[in-house]
Amino acid sequence: MHYKSGESSKERSQTEAVRAALKTFVDSLNEGSEMDKGDHPDSLRRSLSNQNQTVVGQIMDLLNSLGLGEEDTPIDLTSKISEPELSGTYKYESLMWTERNLKGRSTLDLEAFDKALEFASEYNCGLGFTATLFDENAQEIYHKDVGTYYNPMPDGNTWDSSGYGNKTEGWTGDTTMTPFSTIKGVAASTYLAAVVDTGLGYLDEPIYLTLDYLSKNNSVGKITPRMILSHTTGLINGDRSNPSTDPYYTCKYDETTTLGECLEKHMLFDGNLQNPPGSLQLYNNEPFDILAELAVKKTGIESYGEIFRRFITGPLGMDNTTYDCPFLRSTNEKPHVAWGSCTTGNDFAKWVQMISSDGMVSAPDGNDKQIHTKYAITQMFSHGGGNAVNDGDWIWNGTLPFIMTRCVGRLYDVSSELGIHDNIPGIPQTIPLNSLVGYGLGTMFMLGNHGHMFVHGGSTGGFWFVSPGRYSGYVAWMGTSTEFGNGYPSVGDALMSFEESSKFQVSKSNVLEETWEDIEMCGGHNVYVDFFEKIGVTSLTEIIPPLCYSTTDGNLRRMTEEVIDPRIDSYRKLIARRNLFL
Repeated sequence: MHYKSGESSKERSQTEAVRAALKTFVDSLNEGSEMDKGDHPDSLRRSLSNQNQTVVGQIMDLLNSLGLGEEDTPIDLTSKISEPELSGTYKYESLMWTERNLKGRSTLDLEAFDKALEFASEYNCGLGFTATLFDENAQEIYHKDVGTYYNPMPDGNTWDSSGYGNKTEGWTGDTTMTPFSTIKGVAASTYLAAVVDTGLGYLDEPIYLTLDYLSKNNSVGKITPRMILSHTTGLINGDRSNPSTDPYYTCKYDETTTLGECLEKHMLFDGNLQNPPGSLQLYNNEPFDILAELAVKKTGIESYGEIFRRFITGPLGMDNTTYDCPFLRSTNEKPHVAWGSCTTGNDFAKWVQMISSDGMVSAPDGNDKQIHTKYAITQMFSHGGGNAVNDGDWIWNGTLPFIMTRCVGRLYDVSSELGIHDNIPGIPQTIPLNSLVGYGLGTMFMLGNHGHMFVHGGSTGGFWFVSPGRYSGYVAWMGTSTEFGNGYPSVGDALMSFEESSKFQVSKSNVLEETWEDIEMCGGHNVYVDFFEKIGVTSLTEIIPPLCYSTTDGNLRRMTEEVIDPRIDSYRKLIARRNLFL
């Protein structure tokens, strides 16, 4: 350092003290700048407000006058100042980026996903999977079949709760499969495209305005399409597994009746309400059939199957997707709207690509088609239950541990909140009920490692997912018997591995210079709960055993399918129970 001529030792000492203090300040800015590069996303990052710019200038002049910088290289403190950090919630909620003047960028590690998918097949005894992924712009970036085994559908009207064929080789993306409840999102899509987007009806329109045997004096008449699609109608559940004892299904399977007659006689009367419409969210399949009757009356088209073809499968080229599915005893005229379709892994992915692209689809002739308005997609991905209680993880009344993510909305104390007072080996003191944090219109809300996911699964396999601004896709499989494991945790692990190996960043979009920040795990800053961190695991396979038919755990799984009892001997078996409700 160079001292000014004529300085006394006291002045020199004071100068050194000031220099030391200011140098510490500069070093702290330098340290903060290095941390802002993303090497330490959880670190405390420093920033200065615009109000402090004048102070910064004064400090800069003083440092240079003291000779703190290199000769002929003045210090520029303004280069050390970063924009204020975005909140964890702002970055994590990618559906909101546009209206918050944010934009994202993704570096997707497809090799990591590929390895995880291969492992999922091996882990589930060679179960066949077909996976299709799209990037943040809804462009296909991955498509592959792995594994070979599946449970096929027998021919004819033979379905019951376990009526699938034996383990068979030959699975591909063109294998006919039953998506079951993954079709709920497509059902929402169909009603929105045929009725709402066309201006023939609206989501909050009471059904008594369309069905003339109902009136505003009937509580059931106050049900709306939004309530149907969000499981808040208040209607009792039917029993599709025992149709001969269920009056509604008995009527549907009678070839002399119409769907409208069955709805009027066996569903839509106040005695079938277990709760007032809109007051309680409880997963329910049968009310979705009301949408078919409403759509036919609104459009004047002869059957729901034809509406489905004109507005969804035809424009999307989904030639192998239909509600005319004999194995499930579903027809175009009397469909099981919530679960009774046939499709293929390759076909279903086309619908996922469309909703990932704000309702647009690219046509072979180069002209894009608008299948949906953006409003319709927004409604699907918006909270559908209104003020209904039981939202999110309580949608199955605490009976279905559908775990696919490490990030969850909340944990429950096993004893004080869930009423399980026995000392159960292997079960942590606090657990999530499932991975759901909400439900839109035919759409489940889950928490990915680095952003919200809008998804749905189904009883026999298949899982669609849209992570707005990041990626989307569909994974298909058809494994219903104890010869296989539960595909869902394995697919969940594959997606988590994919996210952890990929990189997701966010920047403000209305700034002169972009500043990219990583999206932290589970939103960071205690936005959501990292369940894996809480119990010390890194994947679902660590807490869910392989469940092949020949294994002891496979036999235990078969027993837990028959008798649902939360007081079982390990947490692994608790969350490995088969999905009997979707």
